Order: sequence, then structure tokens, then C-alpha cells
Amino acid sequence: MSERILGDDGVKYAVGTLLPDPSRLTAMTQPRLQDVMDLLSDDEVMDILDDDDLPLGRDRWGVDYTKNQGPVGKCACSASAGILERCFDLQGIEVPKLSDDYLYCHVNGGSDRGSLLIDVIHQAEIGTCPANFVPDGTIKKSRLSPESHANATYNALETEWCQIKSEQELSTAIALAMPVNVAWHFTNSSPRLDGKGMSTPTRGPGNHSVICDGLKRDGNRFLYDTQNSHGKQFGEQGRCYLGWGEHFSSTVNNHVFWALRVIENKTNSPPVL
Repeated sequence: MSERILGDDGVKYAVGTLLPDPSRLTAMTQPRLQDVMDLLSDDEVMDILDDDDLPLGRDRWGVDYTKNQGPVGKCACSASAGILERCFDLQGIEVPKLSDDYLYCHVNGGSDRGSLLIDVIHQAEIGTCPANFVPDGTIKKSRLSPESHANATYNALETEWCQIKSEQELSTAIALAMPVNVAWHFTNSSPRLDGKGMSTPTRGPGNHSVICDGLKRDGNRFLYDTQNSHGKQFGEQGRCYLGWGEHFSSTVNNHVFWALRVIENKTNSPPVL
């Protein structure tokens, strides 16, 4: 069973982002973002984000995009399904809510033990189905219906994924509308937000995944807008801000943070169901 953490607010939160063997990290051949494009300066990032023609984060993907993983440790899959939804939206293609359970059944080894970020990205490349084809909380691949497999075609966007290992890569990805799956070390104090909407700083190897899809500047630092997968009752309607130094610097070396970049549409419309 995946881990559950009792928050200061009295709610139990499931987490499930597993630590990969270090050898898998060193064997990674997928390029970093800095290998495929020039990174942006902080000022260039803000110039782009100040353009109201391209809202990101909570201004674009509000409460209707919030997922609730419930007591299941499928956070990496919830974030990945949400990233796929965002990639369709950025191309102007309307799709139904996509199934995080379908993804989870393929990467959890047949039990609710959590999953690796590095495994989920490979399944996300293959695709998932609409959420209505898989009962919420399904954890076994054998329980998936033939209809779910037949409709697991929601990878219709030609994408490229890149590793994110630095804050400059993270801020560049977000400014260029590449949602990022990141690891966060969730503790009992994580539901507690400060006056700026930022979760309590934590140190740890990382046990939980969220979508990072926006940012704002706070003095000489960025606060990263993240959508959690604990329902709209968490934080600010399912969201909070996290910081590089406050949260990600202790997890980025233990996990594969990844950004998904849309290259072109394979089709002009989503699959016909």
C-alpha cells in the first residue's frame, strides 16, 4: 500500500512517487532542456509571462482541471494525465478528462505501491484513455476493460520530453508553455500555506508529484504555480506555490523532472470514441 501522510489539517494524503535506483538516473540518455534550446533569462521569462495573450497556471487551468487521487498513490500518473490534457488544450483541441488510473495500472507492478516518474513518462508517450473508461481507484492492469485499451489513444500530440535539472530550465519550460512533472517532498506541514500561497518549505528526497504549469516573481525569486492531485479542498482550490530552493533543490537530484514539448499535431482532432 502506498504511503499516507496525516496533514496538520487532519486530512490523510496519499503520496506515491518512488525513488529510482541511482543507476537508472545515470543511465538516462534523454536530453536536458538546455541541450535542445537556449535557456531564457529571468527577465526574458517575465517578458513572456506578462503577455496576457498566453495565460498559464491557475489563470488558464483552474479548478476544473484538478484531479483527486484519493487514497491511491498515483500522484505521478495524475500529474502526467493532467500534462497531456494541457498539451491538447494548448493546441486548441478539446478532450475529455483523461485517466490517471489507466496510466497507474501500467506502472505500479500490479499493486498500490506508487510509481517512478521515469516510468510514467514512457507510458504517457504510449497514451491513456478518457477517465470514464476506468473506474476510479483501479490499480490492476487485469481489471482494465477492452474498451479502455481500445480508447487509450490520447497521445495524439507529437511531443518531445526533456529532463529538467536546473531552475533556469524549469522557468524556461514554463514560460514556453511546457508543463513540467516535478517531485516534491510532502510532509504533515505541506497543506499549510503562507500569505503568498506557498506551501511550507520541506527537505527530503521527494515522495509526491505535481504539475508545475505557471510561475510568478516574488522579489528575486520565482514562485512556481503547481496543481496538486488531492482535490480542490487542498490549498487554493487544489493549488499552491512551491519554490526551487524551498522544495525542488532537495528532490531534483533524486528524480527525473520532465517537461513535455508539443512538436506538431499528429491529427487535427482527438480520436473519435
